[in-house]
Amino acid sequence: MTNDPKFHLPEQGLVEHATGIGSQAAGLAVDCHLVFCGRCRAELAASREGLSLMVAGLPSAPVDPAARQRLLGKLEDPRPPVAPVVPADLMWLPDPLHPYLARSSRWRMLVPGARAIDLPVTGSEATARVIRFRPGFVIPLHDHAGPEYTVIFSGRLEDTGAIAAPGDVVYREPGIKHVQTIANDEECIALVVNERPLVPLTWKGRVLRFIAGV
Repeated sequence: MTNDPKFHLPEQGLVEHATGIGSQAAGLAVDCHLVFCGRCRAELAASREGLSLMVAGLPSAPVDPAARQRLLGKLEDPRPPVAPVVPADLMWLPDPLHPYLARSSRWRMLVPGARAIDLPVTGSEATARVIRFRPGFVIPLHDHAGPEYTVIFSGRLEDTGAIAAPGDVVYREPGIKHVQTIANDEECIALVVNERPLVPLTWKGRVLRFIAGV
C-alpha cells in the first residue's frame, strides 16, 4: 500500500523510531505512515544504516557466552505468531493498528461529530485514537503540550492552508497553533496521537475538551 503523501515524518521522529527511544504511541503513528510512504521508508532505512555503522565503529567488549545464551533463550519464543482478530469493518485499516484493534475496537462519542476508538498504548499522558470525523467538522484553534501526529486513512483534512489526504501525516509540536477542518464532502478517518494533552485556545475548544474528557 503506497501513496504519494505530501506530508511526511519529521527527521527527529524517524531517528527516534530508528533508535527505539520514541514513545509507543508515536511509534504507532510512524509505522502507519510508513505503510503509505516510500520516501519515509527509505529515510528510515538510511537512518538505521547510519546508526549501524556508528555502532560497528565502537570498541567491542567481551561477552560472557553463558550470559549471551541465557539472553537468547529469553528472546526465543517457540510459539508461532497468532494473527490478531480484528472486526471485519476495520480490517482495511493499516496492519500496524491490528494488534491494538484486536484488544479495543469499540467506537465511542468523543465529541458531537467525532467518534473514537481508544487504542491501548503505554505512557502516562500519551493517547492514540482512531477517530471518525463527520464532514465539515472543525477542531478549533489549539496548541499542544507535546508532539501530535495525525495520520489520514480516508477523507481529507485542511491544516494551515494545506490539504492532507490518505497516507499523509500531519506533525505538530508545542508552539504551533492551528485549526483543522474536515472536508465537507466526506467523513475523515485518522489516527490521532498526542504525546501530551491538547491546549485549547478558544472557549469552544475548552468546551469540546470538557465533553471529551481529555
